[in-house]
Amino acid sequence: MIKIRKCLSEKEISDIELIEKEVFKENEQYTKDFIKLLCEYCKDLTYILYLNDEPIGYISGCLEFRKVGHIISIAIRKNYQGKGFGKLLMCILLRKFLELNVERVVLEVKVTNLRAIEFYKKFNFKEMYILPHYYPNGENAYVMYLTRSELEKIVQEKCSLLSTS
Repeated sequence: MIKIRKCLSEKEISDIELIEKEVFKENEQYTKDFIKLLCEYCKDLTYILYLNDEPIGYISGCLEFRKVGHIISIAIRKNYQGKGFGKLLMCILLRKFLELNVERVVLEVKVTNLRAIEFYKKFNFKEMYILPHYYPNGENAYVMYLTRSELEKIVQEKCSLLSTS
């Protein structure tokens, strides 16, 4: 059974930390302190996906300047990638951004992370510009964005059939 929970307790923080450790290289993982900050400041926009009570993925977003939805991170454990769980989490967050009446959605992604870039492009995200040396290892990032009209369209087309209750 699939469950979606917000990050409200130490359990969810530990579950996100577990996902981070499996998905990202050691020097690319969020620290527990950073995860706590996400859960504190972005708790209404951070969701953990459970399959049979096992944490398999999460997505975290924040609202900036009351008008910009910022996707901070999305991660699905390796054994569950490519099965639609990332799409489910993305749809949950995009719907929430739509409810919050954001003007656009932004995110950063490594220019070399082609799989993630293709995933975001399926949601009509466009590359806006490059942030040089954005990541701790010096790697560049694309800033990608989605306009309000594209957000409305993508939620209608890609997310309307997904149940998130």
